[in-house]
Amino acid sequence: MLRAPKLRSSSLGMFKNVHSEIKSVHDLPKSVILADVVRSLENSLKIKGLVESSFRTENFYPLWFLVETERNIFLWRNGLSLSNQNDFEFWVDLPKIVEKRLKQLDHLSSENPFLTPLWGSASAQPKVSNEEKLYFEELIEVTTRMQEHLHALSQVGSILLQENTLDEKEIVLLPG
Repeated sequence: MLRAPKLRSSSLGMFKNVHSEIKSVHDLPKSVILADVVRSLENSLKIKGLVESSFRTENFYPLWFLVETERNIFLWRNGLSLSNQNDFEFWVDLPKIVEKRLKQLDHLSSENPFLTPLWGSASAQPKVSNEEKLYFEELIEVTTRMQEHLHALSQVGSILLQENTLDEKEIVLLPG
């Protein structure tokens, strides 16, 4: 049976502190879903009109981008690169990641690349920040109603993937 590579011992301490160590998808909190489905979920909700698509999302980062950023931060903090992302199974708590983003918007900083137009984002503008807040609040309201089903489908997808690949991956819960 193939196993995910073990983290460096110096990184393992951070991994334990920053991200939950969960051995099985059955042990995951009901509030999480597979990170791999967030992009298609968000786009489907927009297409079906379940989330207001009139928000100018080109002015701020969509939810799937925030999830991928969290994943990249985890890899970087553990001395890994994007080439190692398939060695892990990333799960995300949508309400927590949105809560984290909303806190960032409340504390604008010119040093944060995700909050300032100097880094190519319009998010530091109050009007755009308000649109982004409204968008994420609406998105969480919709996904909360379907959370139980999203979690169950994510569990099934994870189990099927493990059975097909015979590859046991470490589970990482985002945000850290």
